[in-house]
Amino acid sequence: MKKTALVMGMLLIAAILAFVSGCKQGSAPDSDELVELTWLVWNREIIPPEQGTLTDNWWTRYVDEQVAPLGAKIKYVIIPRGQEEELISTMLAAGNAPTFSYTYDLNLIKTYINGGGIADISTLVDEYGTDIKNFYNNSPGGLDDFKIGGKLYYLAYLNNWIDPKTTYIRTDWLNAVGMSAPSTADEFYEVLKAIKAKDPGKAGSALVPFALEGGTGYWESEVLPGFVKTPPALERFLTPLPMWPETKDCFRWLNKLYNEGLMSDEFLVDDGNLFKQKIVRGEIFAYCWSGHHPYYPGYGDLYKTLKQNTPAAVISSIDTFKQSNAPWAGFSPEKNPTYEYYWFIPSSEKNLEIAVKVLNWMATPACRDVSTNGIEGVDYILKDGVVTPIDQAAFDSKVGFVNAQYNSLGVPSVYFSSDRNVTILNSIVGFDPMFKDQLLKEARLSSEYKYYKPSIPGLTPIGDKLNPALEEYWEEEYPKLIYGPASGFDARFDAVVKTYREMGGDQVAAEALDIYRTK
Repeated sequence: MKKTALVMGMLLIAAILAFVSGCKQGSAPDSDELVELTWLVWNREIIPPEQGTLTDNWWTRYVDEQVAPLGAKIKYVIIPRGQEEELISTMLAAGNAPTFSYTYDLNLIKTYINGGGIADISTLVDEYGTDIKNFYNNSPGGLDDFKIGGKLYYLAYLNNWIDPKTTYIRTDWLNAVGMSAPSTADEFYEVLKAIKAKDPGKAGSALVPFALEGGTGYWESEVLPGFVKTPPALERFLTPLPMWPETKDCFRWLNKLYNEGLMSDEFLVDDGNLFKQKIVRGEIFAYCWSGHHPYYPGYGDLYKTLKQNTPAAVISSIDTFKQSNAPWAGFSPEKNPTYEYYWFIPSSEKNLEIAVKVLNWMATPACRDVSTNGIEGVDYILKDGVVTPIDQAAFDSKVGFVNAQYNSLGVPSVYFSSDRNVTILNSIVGFDPMFKDQLLKEARLSSEYKYYKPSIPGLTPIGDKLNPALEEYWEEEYPKLIYGPASGFDARFDAVVKTYREMGGDQVAAEALDIYRTK
């Protein structure tokens, strides 16, 4: 009996070991058999110390578990967020761009497609990209929006959240000077003069009545619409902004603000840090920014910090530059509101099949949901379709740093609710609860844009060749138009635009329009 029992026990152990071995073989290869793929990470320096490092934290371990059955392991390539465009271009040129790369610069991607530097993933997505195809059914044109010559070279971050730009003001200061919220550029100018004269926040010489973050950013999406008097057709957005007639009026107005001491040039070469510091110190009255930044933990909880410093401070969003034809949430001349940054795999990647399998996993609801909200039942529960953190502080620490730095193919599945309030509430899960009622009232969804830059589904060889020099020229010149003397503004602006056109602006516009109209 003892011998029989021993034999039976040995057989049972052998069976268990065989079962475990079989499960291991069926679920994932051994670690030394996994193919190493690389993933670009934007370092925003926002990972809490208790969460580890950008190369070793709960998210990187989760990714390892998910991609191992696909035959992959991930190595992260970390770059400073502010150097993204420069470094990704350098890496592409050197042939060592990460497997999973992304950039806001679609012109850069098209340049490298034309030069053979971006992988054609069409066939592999057809075979292994079921989740990719399902996810992009949510976009206006599906995967066709990303095809060039019938081939798929890139994907885009598919968006539907509170991204539209707005103007923020210190409402408590506005009340202190006894004025109403401005609804036109002229009214805004009068408010700024009153703020400068009366300095209700007692900021003294540090006071900035109006600021544009990072130098002159956001004029395109927030200030320019206030000067557009007729509804713009989609084709209009394919004309470079320097060539819009309203751009001159917009810049003349900004130049007037600067020369009357209502704007500051101290943000011209700022990386954003000074701008944020002055917000929380209570030194800026009004500024243009994305429609969530002051509230967002990923950008430093600026409104919360401001209220800690100055409890009576009140920030609110206003429709200063709203037009009947171009409302605040309906005008995006600088980008397509549905798509943000663009994902691609460089042609230097040797394990393209496995890479596309991982890319397909990145499109799954599981990946998108976890990267934004963590694990259901562990970090949050769903209440009436809204993600509700089990422990808000723990949720903020664990989840807030992930999507802002590792990025994803798109927003979570809960952002596509038919109830816009549910979508907005899910967009602000990680935000401080004290601001949720205000955000629910003020926020606009990116899907609510009325006017925006359409996608151009094709190569633009003229634009690829000329745009880098055009963009560099404009970036150098337009700050000078704002910060230059008032006298002679028209002549300086006309000269800049004349040079821009001579450098190829008209050719770029004609090519884009031709491709769009014949697509």
